[in-house]
Amino acid sequence: MRQIGILAAAGQYAIENNFDKLAEDHEKAKLLAEHIAELPNVEIDLSLVQTNIIMFTPKSMTVEDVLAKCKDKGLLLGLGSVGVIRAVTHLDISFEDIDSTKQILTEVFGG
Repeated sequence: MRQIGILAAAGQYAIENNFDKLAEDHEKAKLLAEHIAELPNVEIDLSLVQTNIIMFTPKSMTVEDVLAKCKDKGLLLGLGSVGVIRAVTHLDISFEDIDSTKQILTEVFGG
């Protein structure tokens, strides 16, 4: 368990230096989720977007097709659960990245 000190130090650093930035991550997620809600062939419950995690369901394509098309355009998304796509904002995601993500999702979903 000697490594626990290393993990604790990382956690302490994150709390001391990045805690205030969490609200910005949540704001970015909300902006992206609102855009996703406007796209055709996508289902999303905006009331569930309360942190930096966004879960949405494609209605006209498979999750695998969406993930592949997004990856081809430079956007990495993940699998949330069966039939659900997961997007996460974090410290290294800028508002410009959110704008680029919106554009890519618009192209993929034809909005």
